[in-house]
Amino acid sequence: MIWIHPALGLTAALLTIWMGLAGINSRKRRPAALTARRLHGRVAPWAGLLVGLSALLGTASVYWLRDDLKLAGGWHFRIGWSAALLSLAVWILSRKLRSWSWAPRLHLWLGLALVGCAFAVAFLGLDMLP
Repeated sequence: MIWIHPALGLTAALLTIWMGLAGINSRKRRPAALTARRLHGRVAPWAGLLVGLSALLGTASVYWLRDDLKLAGGWHFRIGWSAALLSLAVWILSRKLRSWSWAPRLHLWLGLALVGCAFAVAFLGLDMLP
């Protein structure tokens, strides 16, 4: 049971990074951009859902299963929840990409911040493994 959060978190981080690359590739002026955009649009919400679920499960696992860790203590917790909130913000902006002129640029920057958080939270979680 204690390994569910690390496995889900790693999956969420890898999927988020992959979706970030697909999002960047969708902005390039080449034939594969349309395929990358469709892939990004289809799979990115699932990556965001995994990020949020991982944050919830991580918090729950520390509360119920890990007496050796302090709840809400440390950068892994802070960056993990920041990633979950960024994921929500990026998803909200994705709903407004065509109607708000500034949404695509902000979506890009928040998405890049989310990818950075995915790297950081995975790295910071390594020394917390059971």
